[in-house]
Amino acid sequence: MNWLVDEYVGQFFGEITPMIRASQKEGHFVAGDPHHLLYIFVGAVTHLFMLSAEVKKVSGRNPNTAAYVEEHVKLCLGLFLREPGTPSPSGHG
Repeated sequence: MNWLVDEYVGQFFGEITPMIRASQKEGHFVAGDPHHLLYIFVGAVTHLFMLSAEVKKVSGRNPNTAAYVEEHVKLCLGLFLREPGTPSPSGHG
């Protein structure tokens, strides 16, 4: 675990979390701890595709189509990105 964090994960978080903080200061990203938000974002983006067979069975839609991927991207971005001055769904930020 230490090696993985030292070699890969830590560098990724070290590059992305300052961008999240800067975006939050300008009102473009939902409020919250950048590390926590990044884990949530990565999960939201990827989890559906890790369970693609289940998603297809439950929803009747194939998540591996271009149209579904485009919709998924828009939904995920909508969860995290804000126009300045637009409150987050929690009402904080």
